[in-house]
Amino acid sequence: MRIGGLFPEYPSFIFGSEIKLYIPGSLSQKQATIKMDNVDLTGFEELDFSNTVALFGIYEPIDLIQYKISLDLGFHSTIPVRSPHAVHEELYYRELSEKLTQSRTCEEFVNNIPINFYDENTPLEQADSLYQMFFNYKLNNSKEKLELIQNINHPTAYWVLLKTVLYTKKSSELNKIEKNLIRYFEEESEGYSMPAKFPKQISSIRKKLFNDKESIDH
Repeated sequence: MRIGGLFPEYPSFIFGSEIKLYIPGSLSQKQATIKMDNVDLTGFEELDFSNTVALFGIYEPIDLIQYKISLDLGFHSTIPVRSPHAVHEELYYRELSEKLTQSRTCEEFVNNIPINFYDENTPLEQADSLYQMFFNYKLNNSKEKLELIQNINHPTAYWVLLKTVLYTKKSSELNKIEKNLIRYFEEESEGYSMPAKFPKQISSIRKKLFNDKESIDH
């Protein structure tokens, strides 16, 4: 992104990037070994992102936060899409990559993204609450906040609720979330099926709950 911002005469395209590094729960916080000072894009006023398109898969709270931060940086286009974190993988298995790689300008790139791949109901106002509930659940375990998340009909909220099941250990809640996800992607996702990451997570949680129950029974 910094290279693109330094050479705005050339179009740049970024996918699921971390606008702000080292946010708790982010991949950079978990894995990066580069320096931690003077690395945030928000600190480089000389960068020009007017010829850069940014895509964010906002089905995970950390990426929703990064998308929210990006809105103040003046990108040519900042697009929330129906995807978890790994936007490039989503583009690949939805057979969108080839067309996008043929884009030579930001306008072409944006026009080559199917309009129904845009997430038009992004829960931007609840981004901070979703993030806090996901990464600090034990600190934010209040009935009021949980009810707030439960009333958000969006995959990001369901992703947060899946994690709460690991604490509550209520298989009935897991079944309810699964049904809501299936309904959402059947009725409100405009032709885009549920990303594989969701059923994998549900299966993993269900297996853990079953193993925990077996341990208690014995």
